[in-house]
Amino acid sequence: MSGTINPLDHPVCLETPRRLGHSAWIEHIPFAFWLTSVLKPRVLVELGVHHGVSFCAFCQAVGNLSLDTRTFGVDTWAGDPHAGNYSEPVFQDLQAHHGAHYARFSSLLRMDFDQAANLFSAGQIDLLHIDGYHTYEAARHDFETWLPKMSQHGVILFHDVTERQTDFGVWKVWEELTARYPSFTFGHEHGLGVLAVGTELPPAVRTLVSTQGAPADQLRAFFEQLGQRIRFGMELQTAQQHLVRQQQLLTEQDQMQAELGRLQTIVTHQQQHIHHVEAEHQRLIQAEADLTRQLEQTRREQAELESSTAWRLSHRLSRLSKTVAPVGTKRRALLVPGSHAVDQGHG
Repeated sequence: MSGTINPLDHPVCLETPRRLGHSAWIEHIPFAFWLTSVLKPRVLVELGVHHGVSFCAFCQAVGNLSLDTRTFGVDTWAGDPHAGNYSEPVFQDLQAHHGAHYARFSSLLRMDFDQAANLFSAGQIDLLHIDGYHTYEAARHDFETWLPKMSQHGVILFHDVTERQTDFGVWKVWEELTARYPSFTFGHEHGLGVLAVGTELPPAVRTLVSTQGAPADQLRAFFEQLGQRIRFGMELQTAQQHLVRQQQLLTEQDQMQAELGRLQTIVTHQQQHIHHVEAEHQRLIQAEADLTRQLEQTRREQAELESSTAWRLSHRLSRLSKTVAPVGTKRRALLVPGSHAVDQGHG
């Protein structure tokens, strides 16, 4: 640990951040806590807030330390080619958290950086964090635009000072500025540069930007390990949440399988009942057909019987009438009206 700098003299750097989430700044939060504690800025401005992980870390330190500080987070919340396009819920989520915890001393300024610069007077800002569009031209422009706003206690932080992918150019701006101003560089989490632009800095900040060699490496390792502790804790919490959710899903799956089994049993019983009803229906259809055939057969037999019986009865009556009342007799005329004429015709 550096000779005159002991971060543990400022235990705020050991606190757990209240706001975490997707961010490439998480491992710098302990240093943000420490710097806020030693600098005690009257006005703090962050350019490029996005989800608000870094800005809310500064606000948390201000609140917990009961500092007389005004904080301002500047962003359009529209995104850029490096950060991507933001959706409106990103701003709404941050606004809800910020309003609930820091509205007493903090403001979110939804505008571009140049517009916001017009709201601050020269020499007003003690701590400026530049984390906007990361091209060389944009980072250089932001520095030159806001430098006149810095006080004699002024410190400017640059994020991504070690990132050299695609068209990132903050590293080049940082190399130019460290040749002109006292500075301290953290290499982890894409790099964080601490630039002392004021001439009346607190002793701890003067010591920080003058620390070199092994003491500087010890400071870097200390804050990196504190930052990794936060990230690992967040990742562990996320993993635990995923595990709980997986267990919930497994329980729901078991319940669904049990319900599916119950429904399959019901379906099986219904299918069996349907098969039974269909078989009974077929049996009734067959019975109806059998009855219809039997009825038709009965009708034919009855018709045949009636036909045969009528013929026999008619034949027998004819023979009987001739026996009882022979043709030409008075008996026949009495028993068979009209028979006399018929008999005569036959004679």
